[in-house]
Amino acid sequence: MIRILLIPSSDYLGHPFPQRHNQIFERIHDGKNFEVHVLRFNIFGKAKLQSKCVIHEIPLEFRTSRTPVYYLSNAVNHVKEILRIIKRESIDVVVAGNLLPPFLFELVKRISQLKIPFIFDLQDYYSTSAAGYLCDVSSVPGTAIRGFFRGYDPSFVKDG
Repeated sequence: MIRILLIPSSDYLGHPFPQRHNQIFERIHDGKNFEVHVLRFNIFGKAKLQSKCVIHEIPLEFRTSRTPVYYLSNAVNHVKEILRIIKRESIDVVVAGNLLPPFLFELVKRISQLKIPFIFDLQDYYSTSAAGYLCDVSSVPGTAIRGFFRGYDPSFVKDG
């Protein structure tokens, strides 16, 4: 059996509607060939969606209504929980759809010499959504930030 840890792009259970990762990983998880573990960022509070996957709530989180502040204030706890899940659940591969926790984990991984495959699966509109957390995407700073993030991936031709 292959054990996958998904670090989703948002609150996997609390988002008001199923996102791309919900659609993919709910189908993959079958408990025989693939066991999907999901780190839940409790951004929206109450769970609105159900899951067949193994959900890992983060034991200690600082709650805030601002998403960027949530990720920054919880970054250390997120990395610690990712490492704990990988060890305890014998994770074979990590799939990341969120940038800050996986980026920090990747730094820790390199320092600690962990040997585990790591796949970034950022959504197509990543540069726009990342800029939207910081400012109005239509503003001059928003355009500059979108361009900065788009610069990380030369395959971006147009961003919606």
